[in-house]
Parts: sequence; structure tokens; C-alpha cells
Amino acid sequence: IPWVRAFYMMLKRNILYTGITRAKKKVYLVGQWNAVCQAIHTDDAGRRNTALGERITRYYYQYLQEREPEQLRLAV
Repeated sequence: IPWVRAFYMMLKRNILYTGITRAKKKVYLVGQWNAVCQAIHTDDAGRRNTALGERITRYYYQYLQEREPEQLRLAV
């Protein structure tokens, strides 16, 4: 697993833990020791800043609007 400070956004404890625990037999950490230390001491999984929920809602309402005329035709 490469651990260098250039990947500072990925230097988080949960990422390091996942990489180590998914190894089948051995795991090698290659890179800078201070990057590994930074990852160990950064417990910032943080909030994910995505608009996925808003997009799902928007597409759902768009889907409903497209189906309403079709359902009305079937009812008549």
C-alpha cells in the first residue's frame, strides 16, 4: 500500500485499517513513515459531501411526472 504525504486526502485511519485488514497473507506499507503516522492519528471519516439523495429525489419526482399522464390514460 503506498503511503505518501502527496495523497493527504486519503491519509485517514479508516482507509489504512481497510487496506491492512483486506490483505490475504501479507501487507506492505511503502512510502513515508510520517504519512502512516498522520493516517493513524486522523480519525476523520467525515461527512460525505454528495448530492446523491437530492438527485434520487429529483429523478423520482421526474419519473412520477412522466408516468402520471400514462396512468391517467389507462384509467379513462
